[in-house]
Amino acid sequence: MKLSRQTKQTCLGRLIFTLPVEFNQLLYPVSKDRITNAGIPRIASLDTTFKFGLTKDWKKAEVGIVSLNANLSTFTQTVQAQVAALKMVINNKDQTPMLIEVIKVSPINYVIKRYSGTGNTDWYATDLHLLRGKTHLIVTGDSMRSQDQKDSILSNIMGNTTTIDFTRPIGPGFCLGDALINSNHDYEISDDDYAVVGLGGLNLTVRQTNTQDQATGTLLQRVDNQRREFAPAFEGIQFKGLRRGTTNMAGLPAEELLQYLSTEKQRTMFYRVETTPGETPTLQRPVLIVHMSDTVELLDSARRPIKELAPSLSEEDALWAFDTIKNSMRLR
Repeated sequence: MKLSRQTKQTCLGRLIFTLPVEFNQLLYPVSKDRITNAGIPRIASLDTTFKFGLTKDWKKAEVGIVSLNANLSTFTQTVQAQVAALKMVINNKDQTPMLIEVIKVSPINYVIKRYSGTGNTDWYATDLHLLRGKTHLIVTGDSMRSQDQKDSILSNIMGNTTTIDFTRPIGPGFCLGDALINSNHDYEISDDDYAVVGLGGLNLTVRQTNTQDQATGTLLQRVDNQRREFAPAFEGIQFKGLRRGTTNMAGLPAEELLQYLSTEKQRTMFYRVETTPGETPTLQRPVLIVHMSDTVELLDSARRPIKELAPSLSEEDALWAFDTIKNSMRLR
């Protein structure tokens, strides 16, 4: 596959960056077999997750993407489906439905209060459904907090979540899709996975966190330590290094490693860059990670050469895509 070299702008957390147009946000289909601890089908894949709180130990809320292409009709249907599911699931302790209350604050804001699990009635969970632009978010409040605390937290999130106007400068806050959460908390994690249309083997992950210390070393230190510690596992692997060393991303010092690992059976691309803010990352100096990988199988199960290799980006296109993302990163 050859990239068109056309780009688009996207926003994640406190980051704005540029992607090749062929790279799309990856939201896995939600399986009916995947259930929450409340015993109901999980309605959000939560592959993009935003967690924030006052400290590392007290998570306040978790925000997940239900859909990036929602409208008022699909949004309402999804909320109604969760309400119906909660009415059908019975709490084992007192044989009552899991649903406690549903509140329609407005057509684009719903609050669903439920028991947090089927085994007791002591803890409650609150789900907040928000529609901003085409983005449907679900916010789940921490069940270990009092109801008044959860109500205050979720009310604050609902009132401070707006729709992004990408034609104008985006103000402070945390963004997911078309939604902007105006927050200034000191504990945030965000992950996003991307896939290339027609290229299922390539994976791109963008991660932002200010909770990860680097006590185990920077990117290059960790890689070197692993090579020494697990030396036998690397026997027979051929390395082709493209780049290794210090760089910068979003105005922060960083380290990068771009290489290919080849064995008789497969060839793997490993492109990674990490900022190195030190042992105490902050919102202003977070750990930012961009990781891109792809594996091409060279032999089939009978160890015969595969005539038509799995589609993969050329080294030239892969380097262009990686550098486009890395060099466009900026903190809002």
